[in-house]
Amino acid sequence: LIGTAPSPFTGTLYTWDTTLIAHGTYYLRLTVRNDCGMESSDVTVVRVDHSPPSINLTSPTDGDSVCGMVEFEGSVTDPCMSLWTLEYAVAGSGNWVLINSSQGSEFCVLGLWDTVGDGIADGNYDIRITAADVCGNNSSQTITIVVDNSSGCGCTADINGDGFVNVTDLLILLAAWGPVVP
Repeated sequence: LIGTAPSPFTGTLYTWDTTLIAHGTYYLRLTVRNDCGMESSDVTVVRVDHSPPSINLTSPTDGDSVCGMVEFEGSVTDPCMSLWTLEYAVAGSGNWVLINSSQGSEFCVLGLWDTVGDGIADGNYDIRITAADVCGNNSSQTITIVVDNSSGCGCTADINGDGFVNVTDLLILLAAWGPVVP
């Protein structure tokens, strides 16, 4: 028994404090009885949720160097997810800029960040994922990564190192592939 009321009324029937109630799914039944002893009932299912959303950023990891198009991989999950966001800020600045967000749980690719197209300067950046569920539980994960677009993202078109990208570099690349086998 959660509560009773002795007479007809309107408004909130009862406020259920779930602070000490175990995490889980519950059936709530409201039963009303008139002065003649006639009864009517209604049942609904509610979820008591004391656990925050689960966040697991698997790539990149804290301290990684990235460049170009960065793909954030991992998961943000909760059975009652309200909203999660993926953001970046210059390390230590706290000036967060949105990369991606969603209202549902997500697995695999959480977002893409075009560090070249967005004109992101080389340097240290904080990456933060925050998540909230409909029960008011919150969680977050923050890592710091290094953006380094000056290196050409580990690949350069100047294969022979003469300072020019030209047909000679293309011929070297094609020769490295070897003959085409039908």
